[in-house]
Amino acid sequence: MPNLTIDLDWLDEKCQLYEDNWTANRSGPNVVIAFAIELLQPTDLHLPMLIESLIEVDIERVWMEWRTKISKQPQDHSAADWLGQLLVVPRLVDYVTAISKHSIDFSVTESLLRTEYRARQEWGDAPRWDIALSAWPNLPKLPGKPARHRVEVRSKEFPFPRAFDLCD
Repeated sequence: MPNLTIDLDWLDEKCQLYEDNWTANRSGPNVVIAFAIELLQPTDLHLPMLIESLIEVDIERVWMEWRTKISKQPQDHSAADWLGQLLVVPRLVDYVTAISKHSIDFSVTESLLRTEYRARQEWGDAPRWDIALSAWPNLPKLPGKPARHRVEVRSKEFPFPRAFDLCD
C-alpha cells in the first residue's frame, strides 16, 4: 500500500499561491489542472489531493467573481440574459470532465460537493441540495438536512428570486 502522507504546510502553501495569483482570466478547470501538474507529476499519488484543494479555492473564487460582475452590470437585463451568463460559470462536473481527459485517478468527494453548494448558495444561483446532487446520480445518497422552509430572496443585483433552504 503506498504511503500517501503529504506535507499539509506544502499543500496550504500551494493553495495560497494559487489563490494569491487568481484572476478571472486564469481560472477554471484547465487552469487548475495545469497548475497542479506543474507542481506534481501526473502519476504522483498526491495529485488528486492537490487538485481537490485547488478546485475548492477556484470554485469559491469563480462564483464570487461572477456575483461581483453581475452586481456591476446595468439592472435592465432580462432573466434570460442573467441565466445565460450563469451558464458560463464552471461547475464541479466541468472540473471532473477536464480531469478525466488527463487520465488522473480522481473521485468527487463530499467536501467538493459541499464546497460548490456553499459557493452557489452564497454567490450564485442557490440551488436546493437535492438539485445540486442531481448531477451526481452514481454517488451514494449524501446526508443533508431536510428543508423546513424555503425562502425566496430578491435583490437589485440578482433579477430573479434566489431560494434558500432554512433548516433546524
